[in-house]
Amino acid sequence: MALNRRNVKKLAVQWEKNQLSSKTGLEYVPFLGIRDVPSDGQRLREYSWTVGRVHHMMSKLEAKFFYLIDSNPLVLDIREQYPLLPIQEVEQIADSLEVKYTLNKVDHVYTTDFLLTLESGPVAIHVKPSEKLKTKRTLEKLAVERYYWDRRGVPFYVVTEQDISEEIVKSIKQYHKYRDPQSLSLPNSRIEIIGIRVGHLLQQEDGHPAHIICTHVDKELELDCGTTLSVVKHFIASGRWFLKEGTLFDPDQPLQIEDSGHE
Repeated sequence: MALNRRNVKKLAVQWEKNQLSSKTGLEYVPFLGIRDVPSDGQRLREYSWTVGRVHHMMSKLEAKFFYLIDSNPLVLDIREQYPLLPIQEVEQIADSLEVKYTLNKVDHVYTTDFLLTLESGPVAIHVKPSEKLKTKRTLEKLAVERYYWDRRGVPFYVVTEQDISEEIVKSIKQYHKYRDPQSLSLPNSRIEIIGIRVGHLLQQEDGHPAHIICTHVDKELELDCGTTLSVVKHFIASGRWFLKEGTLFDPDQPLQIEDSGHE
């Protein structure tokens, strides 16, 4: 449940009237944006590979989970800060569970952090630090949220930091923003030449750290320092190259890819 500075009840009525809860992909707009809640330095916006729009995360933990789902090919759509509407139904659910819908007089709307679309159907996810699962109020609100999704036949899961690999997130973050070739500011022909050269060196120079090979190509092709490494990140982010199973991206370690796509 999130506190909104706007008139949330009026906004909820508009959502239901305009059927905004059924919107997906680029047409979806999160019920809450990062400007709608008090900032504590945790609010983040990230561009999505999956959907092609900017997503609003209300915590760093949500952002870490976002990197994982946005790079997962099984995820077809991501809707964040999804409102549980109508409010009257959620209030009734709370009453049936003997839970107070709100503890104060401020209007609230319950939201689910992520509503994902998989090939098998929708999945609702709430991201919460494990420490907060020890509080009665958090457990009460999660019970209401679970009941809401259970009514709709949608699986509901709670994800904590214990379910998120920091190493995998760190790996993805290093190349996530490089998926679009325009981020490289290079002509496609130049990108291809760099990729071919790196691919050849990877076959010849077993065991050398990625940054060593990339620096060598920068000098050989008279490129600005870091250019080749950016191209490598683009190839991984765009799916041109695949990291070998069980390995992560780290410039200080050998680059292990299944197939560079270049002979």
